[in-house]
Amino acid sequence: MSKKLSTKKTKQVKKTIREEIKELLREIDEKKYDLYLKVYQVKKEELFVNWGFSKFREWIEEDLGIPYRVGLWYAQIGEFIERFDLPRQVVMEISWTKLKEIAKLESIEDIKELLKKAPSMSFRELEAEIKQRKEKVGGREEKTTTLTLKLKNDQYDVIISAVERAKKEIGVESVSSALEYICQEFLVNRQELENELFNEE
Repeated sequence: MSKKLSTKKTKQVKKTIREEIKELLREIDEKKYDLYLKVYQVKKEELFVNWGFSKFREWIEEDLGIPYRVGLWYAQIGEFIERFDLPRQVVMEISWTKLKEIAKLESIEDIKELLKKAPSMSFRELEAEIKQRKEKVGGREEKTTTLTLKLKNDQYDVIISAVERAKKEIGVESVSSALEYICQEFLVNRQELENELFNEE
């Protein structure tokens, strides 16, 4: 086989892999849409009681094996989807971190407007606009808690490196927002990995 043909074949393989990855990402987003709705359905109809659990939290932590906060996020986004009858495509175009922020708003007009704008906005821009809209209607500031850590130098370097990268990815300057993003992504991605490993067994 000539070098020219070999190079062409390599490019075709790379293109195929590239398309496969994109397709897999689309499939993940589609499954998340269904996941949000189903978890919300369980919470709304208290289906967990039929399975021997007295509380939604017990079902989330003991049966699904995921942190309660993550399960609650799923249910909240599912409720948000149902409340505004959001089509699958809209949810797929907006990251779940953005959806979670938009869902905090009370004004239906604000929510509908931001759902249209969110795909083209960075997380930083969206967060700033939501804060501004809350202030206009006299929204109260969320309660805050101070977290103090004593770190070794190498631990500090790792954390700061991760925070700076997260700040760039979601377009924020806030260290707390970046840390929240890192932790949210870890919890969700870790659970997805555990689910995949469980299904393979």
